[in-house]
Amino acid sequence: MLFIYSTLTVWAQPAYTLKTSQANYADLQGDVVILADTVYPLAAITVPKAFKVFGHSLPDTLSVGRNGFIVCAGNEFAFAIDPYLVGNTFPDSDSRVSVALEGAVGQRILKIQWKNVGTATDSSLRFNYQCWMYEADQAVEFRFGPGSNPNSGFSGLFLLSRDFSQAYEIFVIHGDPAMPAVETLQSLPIQSGPASGTVYRMEYLRLDAPQTEALSLHVYPNPGTGKFQIQGLELADVKVYDAKGQAVAVKQEGDTFILEQATPGLYRIVARAADFSVYSTSWLLR
Repeated sequence: MLFIYSTLTVWAQPAYTLKTSQANYADLQGDVVILADTVYPLAAITVPKAFKVFGHSLPDTLSVGRNGFIVCAGNEFAFAIDPYLVGNTFPDSDSRVSVALEGAVGQRILKIQWKNVGTATDSSLRFNYQCWMYEADQAVEFRFGPGSNPNSGFSGLFLLSRDFSQAYEIFVIHGDPAMPAVETLQSLPIQSGPASGTVYRMEYLRLDAPQTEALSLHVYPNPGTGKFQIQGLELADVKVYDAKGQAVAVKQEGDTFILEQATPGLYRIVARAADFSVYSTSWLLR
């Protein structure tokens, strides 16, 4: 999976904030095992449409790998969610990956657990951890349980192009696992597996943008080819930013906004209405 991090283009401001805490670790209850052998490296699970990451709805299906990753590709974007991406192995029948969906609609938590996984260098080491994805507020938690893994690995969230060749946004936990730092411009490893009881909670900051469904700002066509219109607002100002957070020249002709020298990619459109309220969404230029 490391190939997806080779080319990085990211927003200037992070989409998430990190909170590190300690909590009792418990195995999932009522979970369904999706990987329990050494033959298959990953399995697919179905996801309710209400779940989002980086403001975008997850596709119907997630691929979960025994190496400690979750990936998916939608019609326009892809995601990588890495609780602890490292060279894990399944030493025996006690090693497995399972999934559970808990809570009432609107407050559900999708939980994925890696249990008793070994390492490529020493299968006698065992490591346990989980990923919790929250329906209500787009928060993502990585929870670490008993065991140890001395190897460095990748831990964080990635918003990617549909073919996984480019990263639009990253939120990487790196450095000392007890006192981690956050990186939003490049992919850096965490030094080793966090201690049992460690919880990394990533809380989404930009609840108003970007949105695949354009809930706040209705822009069409999306994706587009250089021109777009905005519905339902008395506009005072419109600005467009590229994936680096830099303003892009845009001109207006009637109800149409035109980007004359932009290259294909993901952009952010920010509109200020006549009542000074601000709206924002993502827009894909093809």
